[in-house]
Amino acid sequence: MSFQATIIKRFQLNPAHAEHCVRCFDTTASMNFWIWDPNENPDKPYEGDDTPTKKFAHLLLMPTPRQRKESLEVQCGVEKERTFLSVDGCLIKQQGERCEGLLFQNEQLTPNLLWIELKMNAKRDNPNPKTLEDRVVGKAVDQIVNTIAVFKEKGTITDSQSNKAHIAIPKELVALYAKSQAIQALFVKNRKIVKISAGNILKIND
Repeated sequence: MSFQATIIKRFQLNPAHAEHCVRCFDTTASMNFWIWDPNENPDKPYEGDDTPTKKFAHLLLMPTPRQRKESLEVQCGVEKERTFLSVDGCLIKQQGERCEGLLFQNEQLTPNLLWIELKMNAKRDNPNPKTLEDRVVGKAVDQIVNTIAVFKEKGTITDSQSNKAHIAIPKELVALYAKSQAIQALFVKNRKIVKISAGNILKIND
């Protein structure tokens, strides 16, 4: 059984939900793609090519300028088929603090896991360091840790699997994030559960 099939089986609430779950997965072998959540900027109306086809986070191969600005860019060093699972609002529709999704190689029964949380709507101009640490990155860490716990409770993942995570923040906030000792301390505090990085670009070497 593939890892994707295992997830659907463990999260199957009813037959209708299992059928819906299939829409939560996107797969690509592209070495460069984007992860976009159309809910990142809900107050800005969509027009033309920007109009989302899905209401939850998903992969894009040819983003429009607006989508590119609101997306996490993923750059892969090796050409492999990778699958993105939209968790929040798709696999799990109930209200709760969860991260956007999970990136993995589906052909592996126990693949390395890369959790994704998008915070591309964070304030870009004159950001407050405290806000970045607490309300943006701090909240994202909680969402990631909570999601991992849900997957473990479902028996979908094990303690022996490698858990990494990436928090997507606008390019304008990357320098501020890198200087924050509070954020680095938060990452160290949670590294036994998950190793976390942040930025507007995610590089995958393997």
